[in-house]
Amino acid sequence: MILLSFIVTVFNTEPYIEQCLESICLQVDQHQEVILIDDGSEDKSYEICKRFEEKYKGIIKLIHTANKGVSHARNIGIQEAKGKWIFFVDSDDWIEKDFFRNQYACLWNSSEEILLFDYFNEEINRSCPKQFLNLPDGLIEGVNREELVMSCLVKTDISDERSTVNIGVPWAKVYNRKFLLDKNIKFVYGLKRMQDAVFNLYAFRQANQIRYIRKAVYHYRRNSTASTYGYNRFNFTIAEQLEKEIRNYINQFEEWESRWKTIYYQKVFMNFVEAVRLQYAHRESAVTRSVVVKILKDKRQQEPYVSIVRHVNDKGFNIKYRIAYKLFERNCMALLYDYVRLGVLYKMSKNYSGYRRGNNLGI
Repeated sequence: MILLSFIVTVFNTEPYIEQCLESICLQVDQHQEVILIDDGSEDKSYEICKRFEEKYKGIIKLIHTANKGVSHARNIGIQEAKGKWIFFVDSDDWIEKDFFRNQYACLWNSSEEILLFDYFNEEINRSCPKQFLNLPDGLIEGVNREELVMSCLVKTDISDERSTVNIGVPWAKVYNRKFLLDKNIKFVYGLKRMQDAVFNLYAFRQANQIRYIRKAVYHYRRNSTASTYGYNRFNFTIAEQLEKEIRNYINQFEEWESRWKTIYYQKVFMNFVEAVRLQYAHRESAVTRSVVVKILKDKRQQEPYVSIVRHVNDKGFNIKYRIAYKLFERNCMALLYDYVRLGVLYKMSKNYSGYRRGNNLGI
């Protein structure tokens, strides 16, 4: 019986993929499998994966596809996996060498649909263990369960303030494969922003039981050159696609006249600022200031942006985003553009939320 399926999606990670695969393969046995999906890599990543497949025959299954994005690749992995559990691993990260040995009994006996672990934040010459949540080991239930679902999008009272990433990421988690298939939980194909968080909105909401295990098992390599922070002239389009997916989720599982309305419009505002930064304020953008200001003023008068000020106040944001919100609220798009252009928000963009924990949702 295959107990655990590692799903590793690969795209142009030649400098890192070997360390990733070694961390997994050195601990695999007949109870595990590795599904490698190369998403049309243009470097030597595929050749490295091929070499590992030959070395670990019967354990690694290598699939090569045209470049269609990480969501498409992960969905292939879910369909191809045979294990009771699924563990997603990004190909520029790695896992603890004794993960499977230490968690074998837990994986064998657990009846929960999702197990949440902690992680190490990896920077140059520095490795720091991090907690996703301010909770003890055990089942996440009641109010904490509601907070967990919301934490996919914003920081809540259970979020650890020192975490560098959102709980909505798919790694450092183990999912019951049958649960994902039965509930038809997939990554949204074509969604280029926060597809992980949308996936976990559905997973966290529909799971009967979720257990938090406060042990760091995953090494997350922070990379400031990642596509999340790169220039993308279609970023407003991507942001609006994300907003559509969040609305779809709320319409299906939540009540609009609740905290979810505030969460939605907070996220819309954050997306607006990020779109300004990545689409127009980025140094590679060739659009002139006057044209940008006109575009932003037009956007400001359209839905969902025009409704932001009716549902959000500035108290939920940290000081840098609070300034941006005040400029947005007063329709000072020229000043907002200049503020973002100066790079005031850049460092803060690496903090996933921009929110102050505790009062951002009126609690």
